Amino acid sequence: MPAIPLGQLANLDIQALIEKTYGAIFMGVVASAILFGVTNSQMFLYYKTYAADPLWQKIFVAFLWVMDACHLAFNIHAVYFYVIIHYLQPDFEVAWSFRLKPILDSIITVSVNTMYALRLWRLYRGGRKILVPVVVTTLLIASLGAAIAAIYYSFIIKTFGDVNHIKYATMPNDLIYLCLEFVLIKLYVNSFMAM
Repeated sequence: MPAIPLGQLANLDIQALIEKTYGAIFMGVVASAILFGVTNSQMFLYYKTYAADPLWQKIFVAFLWVMDACHLAFNIHAVYFYVIIHYLQPDFEVAWSFRLKPILDSIITVSVNTMYALRLWRLYRGGRKILVPVVVTTLLIASLGAAIAAIYYSFIIKTFGDVNHIKYATMPNDLIYLCLEFVLIKLYVNSFMAM
């Protein structure tokens, strides 16, 4: 769909439109960048404090940091693509960074959940309270299935309008859900680094 003609802009409540759409995704990227700063400080403290940790755990922390940095870069690119390049164009091709974002979301979520499950298995090893690790592992497998579905749908959608219709029909006129989605993955990484 072409850009909204300037003559029609006066009829719209532009301030409300911008706050609920562009403002929401901008705030999501700002909050995401702040949480990435927290991740950087957590990673620095981890390597300084836990130098005796096994090599595989240090590699995993570095891997999570790289995935988190890529996630922030994809978020920034997506916001630039939608807010600057396609300003006030509601129906256009989905940005490559937005298509790849579910892959990073899934890698981070499943990786962190796997590490939580491993810690629970170690904690309950040899005990009779095996139910907790079994339930967490079952939920991990379910989240892996949801991740595969999200990746699949990210590649079949054609326009950004399709994203709103498929995923978030409850909020069709705003992008507040994207703000929350940008921040949620950062919280996964921060929660793991805090352990």
